[in-house]
Amino acid sequence: MTSINTYIDHTQLKATSTLNDIALLCKEAMKHHFYAVCVNGCYTAFAKRN
Repeated sequence: MTSINTYIDHTQLKATSTLNDIALLCKEAMKHHFYAVCVNGCYTAFAKRN
């Protein structure tokens, strides 16, 4: 059976997000095997590296 986690997008779109917030978001997404992360466009490159 496929885990529902593989269908979940983990999102952080707050205007007040920090690089630490994005790094934590990426870490959580990898830990829980989420399908994707959704971040503000200015953090896209950072999220891709993490």
